Amino acid sequence: MAYERSENEVRLQRKLVPLNIVVCVLCLVSAISLLFAPLITINLSEVKDAFMEMMESEDGDYGSDAPDSDGIDIDFAVMFDVLFDDELSFSAIDLAKFANSDESAIIPFVVSKMDKIMDIMIIPIMSQTILDAFEEAGFDTEGVDYTALNEKFEAFNNVDSEEDMRAAAGDMIDEIARLVGGSIDSEGRTEVIETFVDLYYDTIEVTGGDFDIEKLLCVLASKGMELEEPVTSYKEFVEEFFAGGGDEETSEVFESLAMVDEALKVLAQGIFGMVMFSAIMWLVLFLFSLLHIFARNKRFVMWYVKLFGGIPWFIFGLIPMVAGGAFASMGEEMAIVGSIFGAITSATWISGVCLGLLWLVSIFWAFPIKHKIRKDRKG
Repeated sequence: MAYERSENEVRLQRKLVPLNIVVCVLCLVSAISLLFAPLITINLSEVKDAFMEMMESEDGDYGSDAPDSDGIDIDFAVMFDVLFDDELSFSAIDLAKFANSDESAIIPFVVSKMDKIMDIMIIPIMSQTILDAFEEAGFDTEGVDYTALNEKFEAFNNVDSEEDMRAAAGDMIDEIARLVGGSIDSEGRTEVIETFVDLYYDTIEVTGGDFDIEKLLCVLASKGMELEEPVTSYKEFVEEFFAGGGDEETSEVFESLAMVDEALKVLAQGIFGMVMFSAIMWLVLFLFSLLHIFARNKRFVMWYVKLFGGIPWFIFGLIPMVAGGAFASMGEEMAIVGSIFGAITSATWISGVCLGLLWLVSIFWAFPIKHKIRKDRKG
């Protein structure tokens, strides 16, 4: 025989309908945000600022040019802008796609950074290399600013014909002679110009007519590496170099990056599994709260969401925030670690807010009504 409810219980059960609707909304918002909103966002520009502060405090001003061991001035502020010029952001769904794909994540990232670095550094390196060659030939290059040659090399990007190449090469030779305080005989000058003309034709033969300093150097490097298919961009060159076109040591670096990539896929699978578990808890509660809107007894339990629903927010939202403040308060030595944690943000705060609201709804709305229903049944 079915339990006969009192009029008071029926009235109390009706009061649970809007509560169930509110719970449904909280569950859907939380589950969707966990799966599709950015799980982790790392602002690399904040990490860059922290590294710059650390380097300046330890070794001086790296915002200006600082010579490296090869005598090439490097503007570390520019270099750091290249290395930390973007924002890393991914959702749980992004992690699942990455973990189950054959594509790499870290290798394209490294290649893209090296491509940008080469674009910045290649002309200064060429200028310094030429001056070093003249120094070995007996010319006095002490105090010579190699950056004066950079503009001459940049002119090669405007070459559209053999005549342009002869003019650009001649200007470069004259500038070198001026810088080192010497002179280059007519025969030697002509020989160098003809070498550049040959390089020009070699390049446009591969590219189909396009020419700039990047394509020239890549085609030249392709010949040196004896590649079956010449490359015409720094990006292609770096990819080929890592893939085995370079020396054995470089190939090992590429293989190491591939191993790191596989480890990241395993980590991505673990993180997605954990987030998916919490999302499932929210979806189960959504299903129960939805069904109980139409059920005779509109009460249901929600302890599993209270226990497991906040795990992603705790790991990706709360811990980085607390750790960032804690490390920042430990002095300059740990400030860099604090800055790295401080650069991490997460949309799991949405789930955290939903969890907090669920607790409030449970304590101040659901519990009093359920308590009255139990009291009414006891008579």
